Amino acid sequence: MRNERVKEMTLIAMFTAIVAVMSFVPFLGFITVGGVAITLIHIPVLIGAIFGGKRTGIFLATAFGVFSMIRAFMTPELFNVFFQNPLVAILPRFLFGVSIWYIYTFVFKMLKATLIGAEAEETEGKKRVTELTAIGVTFALSSFAHTVITLTALYIFAFNSAIYLEWFGDANVLRFVWVILLSNGFIEVGLAVIIGAPIAWRLREYYRTEQNTIA
Repeated sequence: MRNERVKEMTLIAMFTAIVAVMSFVPFLGFITVGGVAITLIHIPVLIGAIFGGKRTGIFLATAFGVFSMIRAFMTPELFNVFFQNPLVAILPRFLFGVSIWYIYTFVFKMLKATLIGAEAEETEGKKRVTELTAIGVTFALSSFAHTVITLTALYIFAFNSAIYLEWFGDANVLRFVWVILLSNGFIEVGLAVIIGAPIAWRLREYYRTEQNTIA
């Protein structure tokens, strides 16, 4: 039990450091292409949550929010100023962290029932395919949820501001969220699936192999 706790704390510390570096090193966690800001910091959060479990995911997502708020004070440009509010920077990321593990367990159970079936033999190959697929779907759904939750919070606190009116006019929350999703949200979803899902799956495979070797 103590060893598991030490492993969890080590994992959290390692991924928190990665999230911190990506938050503050220019063009690493936030990439701007042609005026479109693409966030990549949610990827290590997703990897840590899948590999380390629910508590790890919540901690990393909350750290992501805290670093995001600090960065907003360091570079208060355009919409960054709204992330100085913890209800915009931290609360949505906390909810994002809570959702990851529940999405994964739900998707895994659904895929297991579909791909393997209750009566079929659960071979190691089928289990791995199911797990990899579940991780990929989870990364897509969780990334989408992160964008929607964060943008909804941003809309609530920004829709009357001069910056919002200049960029989006009188657009309602649904139109605002959809515009951002089209500009960068779906790119973030795709990158999370392509980059993050294979890494998370390989980490789980490595950990499983290590446990079997020790046993």
